[in-house]
Amino acid sequence: MIINFASIEYFNAWNKFMKSKIIDINTNCFLPIKLKTTSYNYSMFADKPINFNNLKHYGQYSVFRVLMNTGNYIFPKKLYCDSIAPPELAHLEEKCYSMDVFLRNYFLLRNGAVFNVVTDMEYEHIAHPGSFYINTHTLINEHELNSLF
Repeated sequence: MIINFASIEYFNAWNKFMKSKIIDINTNCFLPIKLKTTSYNYSMFADKPINFNNLKHYGQYSVFRVLMNTGNYIFPKKLYCDSIAPPELAHLEEKCYSMDVFLRNYFLLRNGAVFNVVTDMEYEHIAHPGSFYINTHTLINEHELNSLF
């Protein structure tokens, strides 16, 4: 069976980060710095809180778009559940279903979340031929996604 896996070290890195900062647990999301078994490395965003106000700045980096679609974050359940698509962007959820993580993260940021890329927070990420994203991402309207940045 192929799975994504976060080891105890993943959570220990998050715990260490939490102890070293004063963080509002209700609005902050915690993202891995690296995905083992891939070349994805988000260290350029470590110690740089990402919010809706600086989203356009980071959106210019192609690796940021990968980060936005990675998932496997630690975040407050209520913040996630409350971050729905605004009416004017609801159509994107229907058209961009392979980018569901990307869109949810965009809506999280739009609704006040702050993303923190945490040093040493790494997890095993497997991209396999049956991946929903790999098999459907060509259906995405790149122009509409680019307009978010």
